[in-house]
Amino acid sequence: MPRHIRLIALLLGAMLALPLAACAGGSGPSPPPEATATLDPNASPLDLERFHYAAELRLLEQEGDRRQLLISTEGDYVSPDRHAFAYVTRAGDQELRRSVVVIGDQAWYRQADEPWRATTEGDPQLVDVLAAAFTPLRPGFLGGQAFQQLRESIQRLPSTEEVVNRIDTNRYRVGPAGLEYFSTFLVDEQFLQSVEDVSWDVWLAQEGVWPVRIRAAATVTAGLRILGDLDLTAPVLWEIQVDISKPNSEAIVVDQPEDGG
Repeated sequence: MPRHIRLIALLLGAMLALPLAACAGGSGPSPPPEATATLDPNASPLDLERFHYAAELRLLEQEGDRRQLLISTEGDYVSPDRHAFAYVTRAGDQELRRSVVVIGDQAWYRQADEPWRATTEGDPQLVDVLAAAFTPLRPGFLGGQAFQQLRESIQRLPSTEEVVNRIDTNRYRVGPAGLEYFSTFLVDEQFLQSVEDVSWDVWLAQEGVWPVRIRAAATVTAGLRILGDLDLTAPVLWEIQVDISKPNSEAIVVDQPEDGG
């Protein structure tokens, strides 16, 4: 997998934990709140046994040809081990869609509209998409073990009440603080130094206190080579958004593809 695709995957994985560092300290002024809302510190977090998720990364040149790259993952999860998702990359008029179903130790894969085929964990195509896609197969998805600490820390920030994905939420604007958190995940110091104007927004459900939406944005001041042959000229705007919906909905079912091999 190309180096910057690995970095993008790590950025997605780091998103949900970043507010911990920002709440704990860091430089940069805090934005003035429009309104405030407080989570109940004694509220029990909702145990998400099944849900729908969508994550999208957008990279956009700010000058020149203003080329754009979109990388998205959308799918369903049913505890403990049922996953179905599509991983899509779009650059200009080109699109590559890869779909995966994982049930326990069984897996099925297809590219575009090709027939599904049964596969194994050692399949190079499956390994590649699992390494790049942002799914509950990743350790730490939805905050992992750090989520309880995140819930407690984020209450120090001002918030506003909003309805997102048909869920009543409290929105927290983290702002530029906590950029140093990236150093935990990115060994590429040059890339870390080229990220500016970082902002983070987190929406937590008022009931169940789970992350309904995470959104981040920043400007990358160094050129990027993506997917091996696509060069994006700095400055590049990157935006990431992760949405969680349909918490514990019985309508979410993950089964073997009907035409699976």
